[in-house]
Amino acid sequence: VALGWRKTAIATNGYVCLILASPMGEILRCGSARKVAERACMEILEVAAAAGVDIDRAEVLELLQAAWKKSNKDARSSFYNDFLAGRRTELEDRLGTVLRRASGLKVPVPTLETLYLLAKARLELEGRSV
Repeated sequence: VALGWRKTAIATNGYVCLILASPMGEILRCGSARKVAERACMEILEVAAAAGVDIDRAEVLELLQAAWKKSNKDARSSFYNDFLAGRRTELEDRLGTVLRRASGLKVPVPTLETLYLLAKARLELEGRSV
């Protein structure tokens, strides 16, 4: 269970890439994009904690930040690759699930809600379903 939460938290880089429709390596050189990804990651970890899942926050943040340092300019997230290929993204399976869980646990997740709506809008603008 903890592994799934960790993977979802680290995937916040991918949500930002999908919204901005650009390669991860390019976007993550932008301080504002990194700040949004980090805030979203922390909100996911808050939901996990409220659900009783014990996750090492420092380790997850290190993994998230390592992706920023390791990504070359053209690196792409799986979310962005799915978007480019016209495939269904994991947006609803991952972020939608976290949002429903947060709502049930009464954990505020304003950054995640905004990311979800923007990603959904990006998909809708392309005539795609979530």
